[in-house]
Amino acid sequence: MRYRAGLAEALARAGVVKLGDFVLSSGIRSTYYIDLRHLTLDPDTYRELAEEIARIATSSAPDALAGPELGGALLAAYVAALLGLPFTAVRLRRKEHGTRSVVEGDVSGLRVLLIDDVATTGATLIKAVEALRGAGAEVSEALVAVDRCSGAANALKKVGVLLKAVLTLKDFVEAGVLKEVKVGECAPRA
Repeated sequence: MRYRAGLAEALARAGVVKLGDFVLSSGIRSTYYIDLRHLTLDPDTYRELAEEIARIATSSAPDALAGPELGGALLAAYVAALLGLPFTAVRLRRKEHGTRSVVEGDVSGLRVLLIDDVATTGATLIKAVEALRGAGAEVSEALVAVDRCSGAANALKKVGVLLKAVLTLKDFVEAGVLKEVKVGECAPRA
């Protein structure tokens, strides 16, 4: 779809696609890095991405949105504000001060859509799903801005969560943003 290629190109122009030698949070080495946290410095492209996520999120009819720190929380908070929905941040490690919470706020009994910026293996998303479920939330879907097509969809399926993606690695390859990268199995495009 041309729109997806255009969005991938816009993200590249915004400087979130970096080439080099990177170690991802999963421990995997990569020749490219997609850093959507820096998209906050390009409000027009950030808004375009957030509005597309908001459009997709409404089909899940969630009671609230959640995002793992940091990139997912930033994006999910923006989308929650656009939709007028409650938002909660999910910490990857328990705080050692204050309330010592992992999930910020009461999500007990709520259908929560988990939103993250980039998915690789799904480990961060699974940790967030477990934390949300531990806090009493119902989590059956996750939505990411970009799926790197490295196993996240299958990993989440094993814990009963359907992963959807606005963009996949294929979109960046088809747009000519990334070349000579191996594309594995991707989450369904939302």
